[in-house]
Amino acid sequence: MRTVLYGFYSGLFLLAITYLMDSIFQKQLVTILLNVDFITNKQSDSLIFEWGLHLFVSIIIFIVFSYLKPYRWLYISIYVMSMFMFTFLYIQLPKLAVYENVTQDLFGLLLWLIAHVMYLVLVHYLIGRLFTRKNGNMKN
Repeated sequence: MRTVLYGFYSGLFLLAITYLMDSIFQKQLVTILLNVDFITNKQSDSLIFEWGLHLFVSIIIFIVFSYLKPYRWLYISIYVMSMFMFTFLYIQLPKLAVYENVTQDLFGLLLWLIAHVMYLVLVHYLIGRLFTRKNGNMKN
């Protein structure tokens, strides 16, 4: 149960960071993060649906990462692969958008990556809290 809660919390953290960055720099990071019009083919989806989908994905990411924790090389590899995936998503998600028009630049990519590195650091920290120091097994 804590795995799901930690995945939820880390997803909320990423949302909060991107909202904060958008309020300061106006780079439409939240629009890129939450836009799913290419899936639903609707001009406007409810914010609750978009948030829910984002939080669901965060929970899945957290669960996958937590199960890979005992396999050190795989666990580290998935963090590295995630950064490539986040870069790819920043570039591709606006291209997939049906109704949203987002302007992208290198500074926006930098902010996107900073937000996602902060997210991954939190995920790593919270996964560490799930495991005991003695034998590496998950706490119940």
